Amino acid sequence: MKRILAFICVMACLLGLSLPAMAAPEGMITVTAEVPADWTNVHLYAWVDDTNSLVTWPGTPMVKGDDGRYTLEIPMEYPNIIVNNGEGAAQTQDMSFDGVSDVWVIVSGGSGEVVYYDPGVGAGSQGGGSEAGELTSVALVGEGIGDLKWEPENADLEMTKDGEGIWTKDLTLYKGTTIKFKLCGNDSWDSGYNFGASAPDMALTAGTAAELVNGSSDNLTYTASQDCTLTFTLDMNGDVPSLTVTETAATLEPAPEVEKVKVYVSLPEGITPNLWAWGDNGDAFPSWPGQAMTKDGDWWVIEIPNNCHSAIVNDGTTQTTDLSINLGADSWIVVDASWTATVSATEPSVTPGGNEQGNEQPTTKPTEKPEPTQPTEKPEDTTTEDKPAENEGGVDVFMIITIVMAVLAVGAVVVTVVILKKKG
Repeated sequence: MKRILAFICVMACLLGLSLPAMAAPEGMITVTAEVPADWTNVHLYAWVDDTNSLVTWPGTPMVKGDDGRYTLEIPMEYPNIIVNNGEGAAQTQDMSFDGVSDVWVIVSGGSGEVVYYDPGVGAGSQGGGSEAGELTSVALVGEGIGDLKWEPENADLEMTKDGEGIWTKDLTLYKGTTIKFKLCGNDSWDSGYNFGASAPDMALTAGTAAELVNGSSDNLTYTASQDCTLTFTLDMNGDVPSLTVTETAATLEPAPEVEKVKVYVSLPEGITPNLWAWGDNGDAFPSWPGQAMTKDGDWWVIEIPNNCHSAIVNDGTTQTTDLSINLGADSWIVVDASWTATVSATEPSVTPGGNEQGNEQPTTKPTEKPEPTQPTEKPEDTTTEDKPAENEGGVDVFMIITIVMAVLAVGAVVVTVVILKKKG
């Protein structure tokens, strides 16, 4: 009987090994992750909120397949995930998915940075024709030139579909102009395509493909090295979407003269300020903290484009709040020691550094607070310094009284002794 049971168990195991992999059961989704080769302890952490996670950190071990990818089935009601390399090791950012479709995550670099994450579309959309079929439009969305503004004003900068999975756009740019942008798919931030940088304001290099992060909130930037035509090429055919910028020298009409206004800043001594300014056409300077101001007499001063309506004064570490400055006109900003600022349309009557002009200290002192009267001193011991004045050449009355009292005391003692002797 035991041999029969053993045979049945062995056959059951063999049959199980021969069956194909089952699809995720109803109510489950499959997370697929491509990770760096040095990730050998891959886990998936999934949660709903701060108090409701699938399992404790670092999550559930993922299963490595023959293709080198890791997979794990999880209940679809856990829409937030992190792929990581185990306790205390590299991990991705927090990610969320729609709770319906399978999820595909591609991780690049030892830091576990997500370079592509496509919620709600699935693994089949990671490249090739299926990806291109999902995108109906792509637009450059950002700031820095002409109509390049944040959504919804992006229609003029739509890219052109230039082959299967390839999108392009040409722009002319003057030397030194910096643009900040992302790529927005299907005319909406929430359509599953919102490609940005893998780091804050990541600078692109001409001719070098940059991997894009879907769902990223960070900008891509590019600064033209010459008057040129820029060609932006978005390639959706690889595992990771990429963007290449090609710069071609061009003869452009002279750049329109940008009218300037001045910003004057007063602040406590010992601080060298920077100014960060911006307007509807973008930032006045390429990067934070802006440009150092120049001392001109008692004021710090700088020129900015006249279309800037906001500014921040800072020293690279400490800063004011966002300030509304005078659009198209000069502005005066007075900053106190607590970095509280006041903006004026005309030069205020203050001395840069904090002292008000017109309220200088007068040459004559105001009525001073009366000096306090000296308190009555405690009399010194009258037996020493405050003794009665002596009559020069006369008799000291106090001394006579003292001698008399001493004689009387001695006499009283003598009488007492005599009486006692008589009684004895």
